[in-house]
Amino acid sequence: MKKKIYMLILTLMVIFGAEIKTAYGQTLDHSYYLYHKDFYVIDLGNNNYKYAIQDSTGFSLYNLDATPYLLNVIPPIPLVVSPSYYQVSYISSTLFDCDSSNIEYILTSSVARSNFYIYRTDGTLLFERDSVSGSYAFGMFDGSVVFQPIMNTPSGTKLFLQDNKWGGIIDSEYVYSLCGTLSIVTSIMNPSNKGGFVQIFPNPTDGIINFQINPPNNHEQFQLIIYDSSFQQVEKTNINGTNYQLDLKQKSLAPGTYLYSLKSDKSIFQTGKFIITK
Repeated sequence: MKKKIYMLILTLMVIFGAEIKTAYGQTLDHSYYLYHKDFYVIDLGNNNYKYAIQDSTGFSLYNLDATPYLLNVIPPIPLVVSPSYYQVSYISSTLFDCDSSNIEYILTSSVARSNFYIYRTDGTLLFERDSVSGSYAFGMFDGSVVFQPIMNTPSGTKLFLQDNKWGGIIDSEYVYSLCGTLSIVTSIMNPSNKGGFVQIFPNPTDGIINFQINPPNNHEQFQLIIYDSSFQQVEKTNINGTNYQLDLKQKSLAPGTYLYSLKSDKSIFQTGKFIITK
């Protein structure tokens, strides 16, 4: 009997020992300083994965072993240009240009009447359209709709752009065919910074910022929550209409990057960011 108990204890020690070893099997590869920066994983195409880091001036790419791949890509137009804050998205070598030896990217903004650009990293402009932004929808009309600016279809990869008038009125939808195929990582981790429920302007701003809100449905109570760059909550308000104004001077908010979240008790429907200037 004692032998059986001993064997049981020994077996449990081996089992739990193996589990503990597995649980502590993580190793730190490297770290990045990301104050006022965005970090994400991209696939340039054909499983060519990179780390992308973007700040208010441009972006850099790193190999997965942390060695530099492409540093300090500065777009031909400033990313921070009132009233828009342009976002780099869909960085790829196979999506926009049929020549896979180049790397291209989109510049777009969630602010109405901003322009839409596709550039190579060498500064060559491949595409431009005025006063449009990438189409984006999630859960529209209480349905399970997920629609992004670029999507793979049986007829090839498509780019979807829409006129985005002041007041949230969509005038037209434009559909373009692209050369390449959208990778899963690009479609999930690196979407255009365009939401279907919240428009903010001006961005950047030094005074009053306007939140133009298209509620996801009419039966939930929604809240707009604002955080600073340290993810400390600085503002929380119930949304009872379609417009909300935040007076930055009245709130005494310091210059920097801020995050917002539109949420209900059940879900987070949209997140984004804005910049306060001096």
